[in-house]
Amino acid sequence: MSKLSNDLRNLFNKLNIPKNKILLVHLKLKNIIDKLELKDIYPKINYSELSDLIIKILKEELFAKGIVVPSFTYSFTKKGIFNKLEMKSEVGRFGEEVRVQNKLKRIFDPVFSVIDCHSILPESKYHNIQLSAFGSGSIWEYLSEKDCYILNVNLDELISTHLHYLEFKKNVPYRFNKDFFGKVSETGIEWQEIKYTYYVRQISLDTKWRRSKIEKDLLKKGDNFQSFSYKGINLKAFSTSCLNQCIGKLIENDPYYLINNI
Repeated sequence: MSKLSNDLRNLFNKLNIPKNKILLVHLKLKNIIDKLELKDIYPKINYSELSDLIIKILKEELFAKGIVVPSFTYSFTKKGIFNKLEMKSEVGRFGEEVRVQNKLKRIFDPVFSVIDCHSILPESKYHNIQLSAFGSGSIWEYLSEKDCYILNVNLDELISTHLHYLEFKKNVPYRFNKDFFGKVSETGIEWQEIKYTYYVRQISLDTKWRRSKIEKDLLKKGDNFQSFSYKGINLKAFSTSCLNQCIGKLIENDPYYLINNI
């Protein structure tokens, strides 16, 4: 798959990211081969192979410390069940393909689990149940402290769960802590009842982020915020410190900043 590998390297080497960083990758697999104009060469490549190749090239090309991929399961808030080993990711095909290949590298969070592809997260994240989505000890606190870089690949709009973390840290008035009760298991054999605290939105308000506005502000004010397109594949990269400093200050000035049109 040398042609595909070369094209993916050409895509990712355009990024300016410091070496030895943790990368959190949000990626849509659909149409990547078509956009790279490689359908005739690779008519039958499967998503498992493609996902594995993308992870490999990202690690090598960006000299990353390691890569983590979301494998979120929002259904816990409704069904109250989470089996860490077997429960499918609910946030896209890429996350599910990576999960299947790395089942033992999933952190123990019933809603916001991620796959730690290169085993760089603390061992406690694998076995200690996270009981708060964004509170002390959460994966988002850890990634923020490590100045993780967030990548958006082949997505139509800005995606970052770290913005929810900022909403929590800045105590925005349109969200509040709510407890969810359920059962969790590492393997599906032994189960434990838990109470999980999640910072949820007020359903009476339109709390959708104004993503275009946010991206424009990051381009103007954010440190090393990158956004471009290569052969029709959108690519964005930004650090947690960029979001903390730029968007964090904007939220402090206007607690409704993320959801206001202005």
